[in-house]
Amino acid sequence: MQYNILVVDDDIELNLFIRELLKKNGFHVYSAQTAHEAIALNKIHDIHLILLDIHLPDGNGIDILKDLRKEKALPIIALTGQNSDVDLIIGLEVGMDDYIGKPFNPRELIARIRAVLRRAFPNENMDITEDAYIFDRFKLLAARRKLYCEDKEIHLTATEFEYLWLFVRSPHRILPREDILQQVHQDNLDIIDRSVDVTIMRLRRKIEQCSSAPHIIKTIRGIGYVFDSKVQRTKV
Repeated sequence: MQYNILVVDDDIELNLFIRELLKKNGFHVYSAQTAHEAIALNKIHDIHLILLDIHLPDGNGIDILKDLRKEKALPIIALTGQNSDVDLIIGLEVGMDDYIGKPFNPRELIARIRAVLRRAFPNENMDITEDAYIFDRFKLLAARRKLYCEDKEIHLTATEFEYLWLFVRSPHRILPREDILQQVHQDNLDIIDRSVDVTIMRLRRKIEQCSSAPHIIKTIRGIGYVFDSKVQRTKV
């Protein structure tokens, strides 16, 4: 399968460099230099992943990310400049799947893209059986990477799924932040600790009846988190 990547960056030289790099690595590439162009291209093409500059001339990358997600659920990797921790945290809160700072190592960029695509589009031919994990009001389908609440699908980003997938396989076990980083972000071990808290905050909004008083994913102060729900594994 050839993946379609949308590169969004107003730096013409960098945009061209990334496009050529992705093409050499087997990707089909679309490019945009403005938010308007990015949103338009996303509507008319079957995009599998977006590489999005946080700062664009006609809009903030965070707002653009929200608009893009309204059209379809797809992985987004943010391109961040120096001293952009605030933008990074906000981006994680609204659902970006990964980030890479400028300047970046070309091989690292390709590795990040492939890692996110592997999580978002797993090879279903490798899945021999369909396992379902039942907890609270939810059903998590492992092979299809889908979450349902009383037969209604709940959209999860690739990273949110990986967190939930880790939790349902380790119910009632305290998971330190360091363990979560190691197991979920093994392709990007320098990701900041704060990203764990931000991702779990987003996940709680989707599975907790009251995210400010969670009863499924509980915080163990100073250590990490515990998935405090009974999990039943079955076949579907």
